[in-house]
Amino acid sequence: MAKIQINYSPRAWQEDFHKHIEQKKRAILVLHRRAGKAQPLSAKVLTPNGLVFMGDIKLNDTVLTPKGTKAKVIGIFPQPKQQIYKIILQDGSQTRATAEHLWKIYFANKCEILNTLCLKTLLEQKIKIFIDTAIDFILYKKEIIKIEEDGFEVAQCILIDDPDHLYITDDFIVTHNTTAIVNQLQKDAMLVPDSQYAYICPYKDQAKRVAWDLFKKYGESIPNINFNSHDLTITYPTGSKILLLGSDNAHALRGIGLWGVALDEYAQQPAHLWGEIILPTLTDHKGYAIFLGTPQGKGAFYSIYKKAVEDEKWYAKILSVNDTKIFSPQEIEEIKKECSEDEFNQEWMCSFESSVQGAYYANEINTARTEGRLGIYPWDKNLPVHTVWDIGFSDDTSIGFFQVLHGQVKMIDYYENSGYDISHYIPVLKRKDYAYGHHFGPWDLMSKNFQTGKSTYEHALSLGIKFTIIPQTKLSFIERINAGKQLWSRLFININNCQNFIDTISLYRKKFDKERGEWKDTPVEDYTNHCADMFFYAALAERQMSGRIDVTWEKFLKEDSPKKSILQG
Repeated sequence: MAKIQINYSPRAWQEDFHKHIEQKKRAILVLHRRAGKAQPLSAKVLTPNGLVFMGDIKLNDTVLTPKGTKAKVIGIFPQPKQQIYKIILQDGSQTRATAEHLWKIYFANKCEILNTLCLKTLLEQKIKIFIDTAIDFILYKKEIIKIEEDGFEVAQCILIDDPDHLYITDDFIVTHNTTAIVNQLQKDAMLVPDSQYAYICPYKDQAKRVAWDLFKKYGESIPNINFNSHDLTITYPTGSKILLLGSDNAHALRGIGLWGVALDEYAQQPAHLWGEIILPTLTDHKGYAIFLGTPQGKGAFYSIYKKAVEDEKWYAKILSVNDTKIFSPQEIEEIKKECSEDEFNQEWMCSFESSVQGAYYANEINTARTEGRLGIYPWDKNLPVHTVWDIGFSDDTSIGFFQVLHGQVKMIDYYENSGYDISHYIPVLKRKDYAYGHHFGPWDLMSKNFQTGKSTYEHALSLGIKFTIIPQTKLSFIERINAGKQLWSRLFININNCQNFIDTISLYRKKFDKERGEWKDTPVEDYTNHCADMFFYAALAERQMSGRIDVTWEKFLKEDSPKKSILQG
């Protein structure tokens, strides 16, 4: 096969990454917040009702494409105050954009998508550049004659549901809406026949938004390449494939067989994903893994990074806003003014030390760490081990292993997995040498399965585990959180077996309402919910673990008398 030239010019740090991934099978890239391909709020966007300021564009608004079709705005991404550039065309028409905004341009008989700074460099080299303008939805190419700095402004990036992601801005100029990773996977798919690679985000639709257009952009020059937008699968002429996937359906990732994988925004992905699900998919082919994302406290991403810097077989790189040189020093100072010190350190300086924004148990975890309650606290063979469960099938199942003595609660072990029914978890318990006390589970274990006619409680009983049911409570969400906080005050955690618990519970956080600019009283709905629910059940079950039933439990029993015999059994 003739050599195929892919239009990709890596930056210095990207070249360094490509060089090292050829030699090492593991890499982690800690990156600052994506800069976005934004325009200032004062720029105008063409809608069916005429030109509208970018700052007035809202989610689900409609904009017009160069083809004359309508497209819905499916993403709004606010950007900090930054350097704005004015793009001036041959007829005097002009628009304004940030340094990283992407444009579809033509030069030297080529069509490319380049950012504003690249265009400015080409002009300085006396290269003629042309861009599309749309008059009555007919495209005309006009020459860009000048790009100049034009002050600092807050900016915004929009994502539209059009396959070309093109919309029309000031003076009817057409504008475009994890490059190193995309090109690494694509290169290997072309080099290794019949191989398979995966790009995984926390959600599949997120993987599509982030990377699908990049794969198409850099792969369009490859003959006989096939892009299946329904399955988000790319098939190469070598017979190799790249899959775009989401870890929200982690069970579907088992056993797929991979030669390489990229795990993007890994700080937002389940803690057990790597060791229990992804690593086994790489073993047969000695595949490589690339982790990348922005820090979110000392969770699973931090654990991977810590391992990487201590192991010479790994490639580890932190790229803060100072390292990538995307923003000027003046722009960085403006960014600092737009966010708190904690947020700047985490999002822009790639610090793992900052607390996760909106995390419910951030203070409690930090206090436990300061007081030495996160340490080596092994199993006491003289005490029973109580398990507390939150059970799912397509979702995660979380199991905590606890011992209680003299008012102190010790969490000695933790297990989580997804995609299995109760029959998977019973052997997990039996393989451990613990002498068990109670097995606590929520009230919905009593619900009948429509297919089998049996409840999970009955299924577990047939396998040798009798659950103590925690009745449904009337506690508000805030009361549930407070119950968890009270448990944290006397909790000791064995980090040898419970690191996944710490990584997961530290990311249990509030939703943020971007439109109102305030935190909501409800949590982000993701994999952390199951771990947090298990922890709440542990707070309710604590007194029974120590052999006492308090007034609260008696109150629950009276409210839920049909389950009284099960609870007391």
